[in-house]
Amino acid sequence: MSAVGITLPVLLKGKIMNNMLDRMSIQYPSIFLKSKYDEKIDFVKGLCILFVILNHCIDDLQGILFPLWGSPAVSIFLLIQVFHVYKKERIEEVHWKSIFFKSIFKRVLKPFLFVQFLLFFIWLTCYNEPFVQLLKLFLYNGGKGPGSYYIWIYIQFCLCLPLLAPILNKMSHLCRLVFFIAVSQLLEIFMCVVNVPPYIYQLLSFRYLFLIYLGYELCVQPFVLSVKTVLLSVLSLLALIFFSYSNLSVSPLFYNHPHHTICHWPCYYYVSVLLLFLYVNMYQYFARHARRIKNLFCFLGKESFNVFLAQMFLFSVLDIFPMRPWIVSITNEQLGGLLYVAICVIMSISPVCLLLFYKSKS
Repeated sequence: MSAVGITLPVLLKGKIMNNMLDRMSIQYPSIFLKSKYDEKIDFVKGLCILFVILNHCIDDLQGILFPLWGSPAVSIFLLIQVFHVYKKERIEEVHWKSIFFKSIFKRVLKPFLFVQFLLFFIWLTCYNEPFVQLLKLFLYNGGKGPGSYYIWIYIQFCLCLPLLAPILNKMSHLCRLVFFIAVSQLLEIFMCVVNVPPYIYQLLSFRYLFLIYLGYELCVQPFVLSVKTVLLSVLSLLALIFFSYSNLSVSPLFYNHPHHTICHWPCYYYVSVLLLFLYVNMYQYFARHARRIKNLFCFLGKESFNVFLAQMFLFSVLDIFPMRPWIVSITNEQLGGLLYVAICVIMSISPVCLLLFYKSKS
């Protein structure tokens, strides 16, 4: 009796606590719609492409905690790419011809190479650099312009996602988690041990491998924001803060790249859960209270790749003809900096608007 008298309140308290935790949790069948077009995806992509532009035109973003909300933009783009491929939960047949000619060449590689050809011609004209030397410089960096490495990461994801689909479908949730953590960590150690050069490291998709697991889980598991997932997100956020703001060497556990400090698997859980949840809730807020702002970001999301190419071209040209010193000289440091950022954002978006206007009139 005494044992029952002691354990029964404890059991009841446990049930009450579990019920409270269940009420506190937020659950969706999926963070994005899987069966039809979802405007939330465009909104999130629109936010992310704006963050990409800001990252390339503002010198110091550490002070405003940009690594916590803006730097993961590329990771979210790749996460959405994984979601798009796996949202049907099963890939029965891989249409490689369609992948190569529609997804890779026509939509991505062709416009990217066109922009690179223009930049190569401009740099060749403006600088007295030997043709072969300039070509090596372009190839060495995967192209000219900030973010040119992303194209090659995107292509690698295009090629490997269909191949991984049947393997992921056959694995349990726990097996997938263990497999991707193990492989991601082993690749980090391998790249440290063999001392992969930074220019090769940034062109390889290995550092984003854990996003494939997280993107797949977004498709096949309900999206739950509970005490457990929030705690895991906070731990992941602490890892992101450590990699962003700490100067401690973590080699050979994690590769230390000067420009890709948060591209490690422990950082991605926060990005795919808590940060993504925040962006989706921003969409819902703007959809209710500021539809014009929502529509602007949705437009940027739909045209995010074209905006990405436009900003790549813009900042490459600004390397030759710097605009910021001139703006600062006729105003002051603070006002000139703000004007420079505003002009860069406008000049990155304007070519896309003009192109769409031309297409609508033709």
